[in-house]
Amino acid sequence: MIKLAIIVVCLLTACSAARTVPQESPLYLEACYERRVLELTNERRATEGLEPLLWHDELADVARVHSRDMYSVNILSHESTDGRTFDLRISDAGISWTRIAENVARGQRTPEQVVDEWMNSPLHRDNIMDEHLTHLGVGLYNNFWTQKFLADSG
Repeated sequence: MIKLAIIVVCLLTACSAARTVPQESPLYLEACYERRVLELTNERRATEGLEPLLWHDELADVARVHSRDMYSVNILSHESTDGRTFDLRISDAGISWTRIAENVARGQRTPEQVVDEWMNSPLHRDNIMDEHLTHLGVGLYNNFWTQKFLADSG
């Protein structure tokens, strides 16, 4: 029932990322969930009077790769299996930035669960509520979640 409700919410909120994936694909639900994390994150920021984060496609791609990487070894980490940290992964993707942050999680089944858990963790909450960050990319793969934040240099 929860999955159905999330799909309806995504459809009603014009989940543009999900429209590029066939509805029968598991990636459709993941794309909806990623955009829902953005919405929930911005709702939490709004309670503190902060500007909403903007979606960043390339940052989301980097986040998805990291979520897949964590899943492949069943480890939650800010470091990739190739030894790179999140700053190197972002820079290696050709994304310019002046400030970045990353939240990772695993096991949560819904966007609401993962955002609630991040908000209940002081360091993760600090990333979400950082007034200097302007963009967000989210990656989800088999219940491995990555949020990547940045303030761009442009």
